[in-house]
Amino acid sequence: MKKLILLLSICTLSVSYAAFTDFNMFDHRNRLIGILTVEHTEKDSIASVQIKSEFFIRKWPKKWNVSEDLNSIYHNGKLHKSDLMIYKNGQMEKSVSTFKKGAQYAFNKNGIPRNIDPVGFTESMLFIKEPKGVTEVYSEHDGLKYPLSLEGEGLYQMKETIMGKIYEFEYEDGKLMKATLFYKLLQIYIRRK
Repeated sequence: MKKLILLLSICTLSVSYAAFTDFNMFDHRNRLIGILTVEHTEKDSIASVQIKSEFFIRKWPKKWNVSEDLNSIYHNGKLHKSDLMIYKNGQMEKSVSTFKKGAQYAFNKNGIPRNIDPVGFTESMLFIKEPKGVTEVYSEHDGLKYPLSLEGEGLYQMKETIMGKIYEFEYEDGKLMKATLFYKLLQIYIRRK
């Protein structure tokens, strides 16, 4: 009887994991412009990735205070739901979501939905683990899939096919250390604190 109770106790234990990572954000002149924070939690078969950033860009004659909040939920390693809100100077600039709908997915941008093919490795996953063996990344920002290539040890490039922007991600020991990202056409560089 004691063995049965012990076995049941072990089987009902749930595994929890939480990690927080901060990155500094820099402009093309290497000036600190903001902070990006990644929170990754896992419990049983559910994982979540929350990426928050706030940065300030000065592109004469304009000044932009931008904040982004991306929340992605995964079930058994597959994207279940993703929500992204982008604010510029306190006003909502973009609201997008991706959610599983049976075997398919739906992408909703500013209230306009469209069906999309199944989603594999996602943009938010690039912030929590090295994409070894991955050749395509789903962008929660655009609802599109972009090619990903290994350019060197721990160095990956994702090519955004609409504007031709090239995003770079550098990893050490499986952890993202720095990246080149974009806000509109402006390059932003992030480095792990």
